[in-house]
Amino acid sequence: MSKLNNKLLSIIFSSFLFSNVSAQTDSATGNLKKSFFKFNVNYLSNSVYSGRKDSATVPYLRSSIGYFDKSGFYISTGVALLVSASEPASIDMVNLDAGYSFSVKKLDAGIYASKF
Repeated sequence: MSKLNNKLLSIIFSSFLFSNVSAQTDSATGNLKKSFFKFNVNYLSNSVYSGRKDSATVPYLRSSIGYFDKSGFYISTGVALLVSASEPASIDMVNLDAGYSFSVKKLDAGIYASKF
C-alpha cells in the first residue's frame, strides 16, 4: 500500500475513533429524549456468508454517519473502502438508509428504505 493510502486510512480511522455517541431514552416508553448523531467505523478482514469464511482475504474499512431524531425519524449513510495491500484503496459500496421507528404501548415497530 502506498504512503498516501496509509495516511488516508489513518486520518479516516482517527477521525472516527473518538466519536462515540449514545442515545438517551425514556425508560418507561423507550422513546428518545433528544436527537443525536452517530458515527461508526469498523474493519472487516474477511467475508463470511452462512457461517463459512471466504478463502480470499478481502479487507474492508467501513464507516457510517447517521442522524436520529427524537420523533423517530432517522437517516444514515455509509461507505465501504476496499483496502488491499496489492492494489490502491477504492470505494466498493455506498448506501443510504432512512426510516421511522415508533412505539405503541408494548409494540415497537418501524418502516425504512435503503438504497445501495
